[in-house]
Amino acid sequence: KAAGYAILAKVYLYMGNYGQAEAYTDSVLLINNILTDYNTGNVHPGSLLDLSRNPEILLGRLGVDYAFYQKYGGGGFFIGASLHSLLDSNDTRLVGNFAANTRFNPNTTYTAQVFNYSITVAEMLLMKAECLARKGNAAGAIDLVNQLRKKPLIRYMPLDPGINALTAVLEERQRELFYHGGTRLFDLKRLNRESGLAQTLQRIGDDGTTVIATLPANSPRYLMPFAPSIIANNPKIIQNGR
Repeated sequence: KAAGYAILAKVYLYMGNYGQAEAYTDSVLLINNILTDYNTGNVHPGSLLDLSRNPEILLGRLGVDYAFYQKYGGGGFFIGASLHSLLDSNDTRLVGNFAANTRFNPNTTYTAQVFNYSITVAEMLLMKAECLARKGNAAGAIDLVNQLRKKPLIRYMPLDPGINALTAVLEERQRELFYHGGTRLFDLKRLNRESGLAQTLQRIGDDGTTVIATLPANSPRYLMPFAPSIIANNPKIIQNGR
């Protein structure tokens, strides 16, 4: 039941229906509000058994990609500049996941890359905090973010109560939900519809200055085109623009 409520909460959040999203996060948290202590547990699971041992998991799902591992050798990710700027050496989400603070080192099966698509209590807290921030309850939103931050920080430091609550929540979503079920992609797409939150993404070269590629907010390149074979078998499908 908690997993069903959590899925409904996510759907309503992505729709921008924050009242319904908050109501369903409340329903979830009445059933389960346990948070994982990152200082004593592993951040990213390597198997469904790992998920079953984590009391924070509401819906456990993993993607096991053999082709990705064979092509990139596992852990072929480097931290992006925006995420890196939000994490520091006091945060286990940086030191526990990124070798030398740059290269992501998730659990693998040594033959496949494991991607985590689970829904957690932490995500529900962040969703409720966003709903509170959007309706003007800044203190309530910051309180929930601080509640979450007690688990991943090596030395807990509460947020300044005077900061912008919505910004604080969205930044904490980046810290908590990276490499997690495509959450960042959906956040970018929904927040790009708000002028004050829209972002233009850039891929920077190894020299640290050369811009290799740019992705403007609301670009059609956020959607992949359908393969010709799919269009051929389903002629009523309208191809995504590029």
